[in-house]
Amino acid sequence: MNVWIVLTRLDSEQYITAHLTEKGAFLHAIEDVVEYLGIDEKYFANSEDEEEYPEWHAETLKKMKRTELSQVYGDWCERLWDNYEYSTTIEQTRMMP
Repeated sequence: MNVWIVLTRLDSEQYITAHLTEKGAFLHAIEDVVEYLGIDEKYFANSEDEEEYPEWHAETLKKMKRTELSQVYGDWCERLWDNYEYSTTIEQTRMMP
């Protein structure tokens, strides 16, 4: 059985979550990045400022296909490229008996 692992490193701590679907892994990873960055309605000065960012609204993300979420996740990770305190990655693995 395939599962997807989200590995998050914050400072020197590592956190791992396992997901039955790749879409679930993307949703969790995006939510984690958004939470880490403190993105919410108050984050943006105006709606034009918000348009420069990848999608972050949970309701909208849940309606997206896996391929769309992959792009959104990549866009958020690109914004973290110079952040040495936080990183996240998604890997596929298999559950063994």
